[in-house]
Amino acid sequence: MADSLDLTFCWVLQTVPGVGHSNRGMSGPAAQLIAFPPDSLMQCGH
Repeated sequence: MADSLDLTFCWVLQTVPGVGHSNRGMSGPAAQLIAFPPDSLMQCGH
């Protein structure tokens, strides 16, 4: 859809093994992404 609208698509699917749908289990990995985003996300759209 992003391509057809000539938009930048910057989402990346990441899985955390063994967590399932646990909010508590995802909080640590999510905090890491917020505090230390990968370079690929920081450069998105630029």
